[in-house]
Amino acid sequence: MHGMRMPSPRPRLTIARGIALGLFVVGTILAALAQTGLTVDPSNATMLAPGTDDARATAALHAGFGGARTTLQCFQGPADQELLPAERQALDDLAIRLRADPQVAGVRAPTTADGVTVLAVDLRTDDAASAESVTAVCRNACPATLRHLATGMPLIGAAIARAVQAERTTIVPRIAVVLFFLLLCCYRSLGRTLAVLLPAALAIAWTGGLFAWSGHRLDPIAVLLEPVLLTVGVAASVHYVEAFATARQLGHGPFAATRRASRALATPALWATLTTMLGFWSLAGNAIPAVVDFGIYAALGVAVANALTFALLPSWLRFWPGTARAAIPADPAAHPWLLRLIVRHRLAIVLLTLLTSLLAAVAWLRLRVDNDPLHVLPPEHPFRRQHDELAARLGGAEVCTLLVAPDSPAQDPGRMLPFTAAVVGTPPAAGLAGPPRRSRDGSVAVPVLLAPSGSQARLPWFNEVQNRANALGLTGVTVAGASVQMARDSWRLVQTQVAGMLGTLLALGLCIGLGARSWRLGVLGLLPAGLPCLLLYGGLSALGQPMTVASAMIGSVMLGLIVDSTIHLLHHYRNERRTGSRAAATTVALIRVLRPIALSSTVLALGFLTGLGGSMTTTVDFSVLAAVTIGLAFVATAIVLPAVLLLRDPAPSPAMAEVRR
Repeated sequence: MHGMRMPSPRPRLTIARGIALGLFVVGTILAALAQTGLTVDPSNATMLAPGTDDARATAALHAGFGGARTTLQCFQGPADQELLPAERQALDDLAIRLRADPQVAGVRAPTTADGVTVLAVDLRTDDAASAESVTAVCRNACPATLRHLATGMPLIGAAIARAVQAERTTIVPRIAVVLFFLLLCCYRSLGRTLAVLLPAALAIAWTGGLFAWSGHRLDPIAVLLEPVLLTVGVAASVHYVEAFATARQLGHGPFAATRRASRALATPALWATLTTMLGFWSLAGNAIPAVVDFGIYAALGVAVANALTFALLPSWLRFWPGTARAAIPADPAAHPWLLRLIVRHRLAIVLLTLLTSLLAAVAWLRLRVDNDPLHVLPPEHPFRRQHDELAARLGGAEVCTLLVAPDSPAQDPGRMLPFTAAVVGTPPAAGLAGPPRRSRDGSVAVPVLLAPSGSQARLPWFNEVQNRANALGLTGVTVAGASVQMARDSWRLVQTQVAGMLGTLLALGLCIGLGARSWRLGVLGLLPAGLPCLLLYGGLSALGQPMTVASAMIGSVMLGLIVDSTIHLLHHYRNERRTGSRAAATTVALIRVLRPIALSSTVLALGFLTGLGGSMTTTVDFSVLAAVTIGLAFVATAIVLPAVLLLRDPAPSPAMAEVRR
């Protein structure tokens, strides 16, 4: 009879389902255990693009001269006084001891500058353990009257490696705790709270296990994978639990409610998953291996999380359904302020959006690019403070090299010396970092000290040195080193990301149009996706902030993620548009999706903001920018897009706003 609740059939656990479930549990445990064996790459080799001219020059530098395997062991007296004879003798003895160390390839004669005596120690490998072992020897041998400081690329890599390891063990538990209590406050049901978290947690286990089984190592980008999957997976599950809760509130039993939720979300969830994966896949065209790996495994994790949402949550919610408390208000009058705001000011909203977008686009043209690997560490990090102090005292602590090929005309000192004098006197060069050296094959390396600066200041100088050498006929002269490779890789990253964002935006429009079966909706669907990225990068430029590796990744990553809410809104709009006006369809669609997209956006934003407690600036920057982008996307989806849809129609009447069951 009408109004009577039919009993829901109890799901049966067949033998096949039991075996599949057992295999899945065993696989999950093995995948989770595999992650415990993940190690950190102290050289951060995956942060550099392979196969480029700069990579080949760096490899030649490594082969002939040790490349970036030098540590600076520095000793400072009280009040910057000159060393006493006994102290100098102790450092001479230390140099002899280091030369006998099998980990050391050579020790250059001590030099003194600004009250600091420097021992440049060349290592045989760029292994962080060797660098830290040699540093420990120097620290222990340092006279009690002197202060020991150390820096160098191997030690920078070691410090970053420790920060990556610490980040991985703390950031995900923090996010999980924040999301758990947030969801528990929203649902007041342990079953529904765990249902939202379950697919994301399992996706992290499987994706991390595959990452470990594939032989990958952790780096500053890879450490972002787990927090991103946790927040994205939770946001996807929110829509399913909300649809289930709505069906329960309408009087359906647990079994019928899960079936209604699965049917209602099958199409929008499929397109939302595809568009999110497209955003991550766009990173695969990047030249930096760490970014490529992040994009591939993040896309895989999203697919796993969404598949598990539909595979596991129906059974979970049937056995743990919770109460039939209302999930969203069924009465349109429950949202009068937002509807009145959009209807009355729809033209002003659209015009303000256009003006803001134009200003952001103009500001974006002035966006600068800057990258410094040491800035992965926060300014208060002990190693970074030590490095910055030495850089200030010595005029710099990083080196690039003028690498001269054996058959180069620059082998003639009469031509090379004037050229070297000219380039080392131009900032950001701070002078020579040591005497020229010759390798066994006849190559010559002239080390140049770089003043503290980022890639934005260094890249034009690197290019100018190369152009000047070519103009003077000094073929075979190359500016080489990790600092050169990182500066040029930063520019390549931005170029590929801008192209990737445009390609992703077009692909998203195509997906939305196919899903909604309307090219017009496909075009409109790009508004909530492109607008936040435009405002984000325009805002960074207006605030004088440079684009870094973290901020360059945000655009492509967020494009696929923030469009999910748009897909759900346009899906309901299209269904309602079949039987009603544009105004009625917009109103009903907004009412149906407002709570789910508000909750998922809140979960995403707060989940990412938990990264503010991270110890690495890449994590903090990524977290803040992601949260800001999600907030902008919510405004674009819940206010700007409905205003555009309502622009050509009169204000909807209360009758139009009645929600259809």
